[in-house]
Amino acid sequence: MVGPLRLIVDHGVSAAEGLALDEALVRRCEENGNTTLRLYTYSDHAVLVGRYQRVEAEIDLDEVTIRHLDINRRPTGGGTIVMGSGQLGIALVFKEENPSTPRQVLESFGGVLATTLGHLGIQASLAGKNDLEVTGRKVAGLGIFRTPRGGTLCHASVLGSLDTQVMTAVLRTPAVKAESKLQAELAQRTVTLSELLNRSVFGSDLIEEFSLALPPAMGVTGVSRERPDDYELAIASDLLAHKYSQSSWIFSRDGVTPAEHLVTFRTTLGTVQLVLRIAGAAVRDASVTGDFIDSDSRLSALPKALRWQPLSSVHLADVVSEVLGDLVDRRALGEAFAVSWIGGDAMPFRIGSCYLPEGGVK
Repeated sequence: MVGPLRLIVDHGVSAAEGLALDEALVRRCEENGNTTLRLYTYSDHAVLVGRYQRVEAEIDLDEVTIRHLDINRRPTGGGTIVMGSGQLGIALVFKEENPSTPRQVLESFGGVLATTLGHLGIQASLAGKNDLEVTGRKVAGLGIFRTPRGGTLCHASVLGSLDTQVMTAVLRTPAVKAESKLQAELAQRTVTLSELLNRSVFGSDLIEEFSLALPPAMGVTGVSRERPDDYELAIASDLLAHKYSQSSWIFSRDGVTPAEHLVTFRTTLGTVQLVLRIAGAAVRDASVTGDFIDSDSRLSALPKALRWQPLSSVHLADVVSEVLGDLVDRRALGEAFAVSWIGGDAMPFRIGSCYLPEGGVK
């Protein structure tokens, strides 16, 4: 991440516009190798699902409509987030000549953000698969997206403040939806910079501080504040029209239908939802969704491995375990399949936003 750095600043972007430009920057980076830091805020409010999630399982679409909220799908993995004026969006774009593992990239990116927060007197560290935490409470979430030719996009959302009313209304939660419990869960799991600094903090308030502190944390001395060039804007315009404004992208992971069977389990990359489409007593085909931070060839191999396998929870758990290897704990996987078979084809249940953990409120 070391080298000349471009800084791009935006305020109040829509969900589609914000994501389209981020991807345009990383696509352009494939060609010119530029390192770009984008600091920006979204309009209130943008509901963004992770790349591998299913919208219907994560979001209350009726509430989104009633509240006239923006909804879209990120190119980066992870859980659902609600962005707005209270959060700082960060997009760091660079080219990797010798690609590291996704975990190594996130650890490096998390270290840079932790150093930056240190300039504000906040001691943060990377925890879990993609959280930046302060004393066990989440202050930022991280994500990663890579292009075929080495372009890398690191996403982060930093909690300046948090509209918990919108959060609890929009994100799907377990069947027992007690607002007081949800509020308590959010308070235990997250912390905002407003709380930590004992002053009101919004995303726009952080832009100047982060623009000064982030480059040195990256080992960069030369920073040039610019706007996207014409070519990047053209790419963004095309992505906006043909991808991020299209329901085929936003809703590209459909909900479970009665002819499908859903199994949810943890891997070292994140939570996986395995949708098994049933034909008689066998698996006709399968698909994989989830909040995992990056894809893996073993996850991609699951659908083929499961095709036309007999419909036995124990046997299917064995097949998945053999394919995924050390990505999954065999015992926990067996329990997930057993619970799924007992529960039958229930409605989709949430696999975790960036704020509320899997399993819901206790």
